Amino acid sequence: MTVDADSVDALIHAITGLSFSEEEIAKNYDKIPPYLRIYEAEIAEKLRVVRTMSIIAEKLGSSKIKDTLVPKVDELITASINNGEDELLLEICQQLGNFPQHMERNSCVCLVPLLGRVLSQVEEVVVGEAAADALIRVIADLTAAQVDSICLPLIKSVFEDDLFCSSRRAGCRLIVPCYCKTQSADHKSELKGRLLNAASQEDEILLVREAAVCQLGQLAQQAAKDRPEILTSLVALSNDNHRDLRAASVRSLMQMIQYCNEKDLEAIVMPVLERYSEDAHRNTRQNFASQLAELQVAYNKIGKSLCPIFIRLWEDNEPEVRRATASNLAAFAEASPKELNGQLVPKLKEHLVNEHDERVRREIIAETVKLLPKLRKEDASEVVKTMVSLITDSGSAAAKQAVFDHLKDVLSITSPSDMKATIIPSLLKLYNDQNWRVRLGVVKNLPELLSAMDDSQVTSTILPAYVSWLRDQAHDIRQAAAIGLGRIVRDRKTLAEGLAKNSALASLATDGNYQFRKVWVLTAQELIENGPASCIPLLLPQLMKLSADKVPNVRMALVKALIRLAKNLDASVVKKDVSGPLAELIKDSDADVRFYADEALACLKK
Repeated sequence: MTVDADSVDALIHAITGLSFSEEEIAKNYDKIPPYLRIYEAEIAEKLRVVRTMSIIAEKLGSSKIKDTLVPKVDELITASINNGEDELLLEICQQLGNFPQHMERNSCVCLVPLLGRVLSQVEEVVVGEAAADALIRVIADLTAAQVDSICLPLIKSVFEDDLFCSSRRAGCRLIVPCYCKTQSADHKSELKGRLLNAASQEDEILLVREAAVCQLGQLAQQAAKDRPEILTSLVALSNDNHRDLRAASVRSLMQMIQYCNEKDLEAIVMPVLERYSEDAHRNTRQNFASQLAELQVAYNKIGKSLCPIFIRLWEDNEPEVRRATASNLAAFAEASPKELNGQLVPKLKEHLVNEHDERVRREIIAETVKLLPKLRKEDASEVVKTMVSLITDSGSAAAKQAVFDHLKDVLSITSPSDMKATIIPSLLKLYNDQNWRVRLGVVKNLPELLSAMDDSQVTSTILPAYVSWLRDQAHDIRQAAAIGLGRIVRDRKTLAEGLAKNSALASLATDGNYQFRKVWVLTAQELIENGPASCIPLLLPQLMKLSADKVPNVRMALVKALIRLAKNLDASVVKKDVSGPLAELIKDSDADVRFYADEALACLKK
């Protein structure tokens, strides 16, 4: 968005005019154009003005931002804090975070006091976090001297003054960016000490300690000399009485584990991992389970497998822990290939069958599909059979649906003989499953199996099934069946003419239920579009008879089909069978039918 100079002045005046007291209204009233007098505006109107600050900053340039806009924003922050306008302060912080890209690096420092006041004086957590987000962007553009003189005193004030716990919580996030910027060893030591103290101090508020723990891993990545001390602190926190601190320590430990030597991995970190896997609280085990693949990569350098821990968590009592473990199955197997066929495959088949939580089983199925290409042929065949068993009557509807979601991937690596022996019979058993979603999965996936079937099998089993599905109660199944027949005749054109003459299919065109007449129109369209030209004289006359159908939805389905079929019909066929009925449809009483009839006529003339 671009604005001219007059608009910028008007917007600045509008910011000045955002009032929160009668005194401010009286003082600023004469300065603001009448159309921008929003002193008593609701918060939404105030927000609308504040959201223009980035536009103003882009237009003004670096020097004018500092001299013109920042003082106005300073006044606005003061008024917002005094009147408890947290939503407005949140938007102001978000806008100030965009200012550095419009300012010179040396001038960004003027934003620190503004954001620092919000961080220090506002209790609302989300506002403090927004202020910290903006400060992190600002700190990235500051010099080391500016960080030492402006940011470090702010951090000291946040942690040493009697401020809100939300201020200290957000302040924890400023320590690592400042640590990276400052060149002073004393300042680095001070910042490290503050973060370690905030994480380990038992009388500190839990939310502050948790935020500090989450930053320790990032600090370890930057503070090479202090990693042993940080590791010691994380080991202690992994055994803390507070479950949230133990859960938070998992990610930080993962962030620094790549810097641990072989001795530390074996003697210090391994006992912590065992403790995580047996932690009393679900969140700790869940966080740990989600990192196991990454951990195995680190432990490969000392030749140690974490597969026993992986299996233990995979058999956890809590579904969320099992789900987090299962979601790492493919990545863990890639990191630990020696364990894949020996320990993981037997457990995989066991969990596919016995897992009772459907969300976990869905995750296992998705990961299994990723693993299949990496398995030995005999193991892959057994796993496929296990997955296929889930779509028979022994599996739940959710399990069947999960397999259908990935069946195309399974079929891509399944031999035709295995398809014919296991998958096709299993799918056909679900012909009339009570759950319509299961039937839909069958309808959509059967065409993928055509390569494993001969024409006689397709004619005797598949085509009758699809014709019956055209009368299913569920609309999605009827539509999928019509499209499925199109896919079948596209691959087996020799079957198209016989299907077009099928009496059960033809009966749909004159059925008393208009929904069945509609699906016949779609089926005829698919057969003409995908089949040989010999289908046209068999289907088109009956198709055009529906131009006089009493239901507008059927007539509209017909003209939409003609739009699609325009490329398949030559001029003589159009003149003989289509032109007359279409001329009547152009004058139809229904506006939608007339619209699509006009479009069909235009397509047929091309």
